[in-house]
Amino acid sequence: MELIKLLKQLRKIEPDPAYSERSLNLILSSGRPVKRETGFKEAGFWAWLIQPSFRRTLAAEVSGFVIILIILGVYYFQLQNKNSLVVQADEINASIQLKLNEIQYLIQNDNLETSTTSSLAISLGQAEEELKIAEAELQNNDIEKSLEKIKAVQKIFEEINPTHQ
Repeated sequence: MELIKLLKQLRKIEPDPAYSERSLNLILSSGRPVKRETGFKEAGFWAWLIQPSFRRTLAAEVSGFVIILIILGVYYFQLQNKNSLVVQADEINASIQLKLNEIQYLIQNDNLETSTTSSLAISLGQAEEELKIAEAELQNNDIEKSLEKIKAVQKIFEEINPTHQ
């Protein structure tokens, strides 16, 4: 029973008013302890995003990505350029083949005059020389020069008109 009386008396004990005021002022003047935010969850996404180490990493990744895009773009456009040159060469080849078929038909049916035959032989000789040069350029992987020579052969064949010479 004495213990209960003692506890009731201790409950009534209050701190000295000067001590209470001094303690309150000390607690309020010290401020709150600041927690250092270093991780993604504590700092939030945007604060984490602007950290110097992340910015350097991001800059390196973006630079690498841009370099890869440039390399792929150059490769793609070179491939497209080669494809367009091949298409042009195929079109020229088709027109030359048509003219050769026409000449072959006229020779087989003996519809050519002697003067026409000699000028035709000269033109075919020139075309043959140009095609040999075009083939040599193609062997050297210079598709553009080869295409120029093939266009020259096409002009030679356009000038040939075996029926009206």
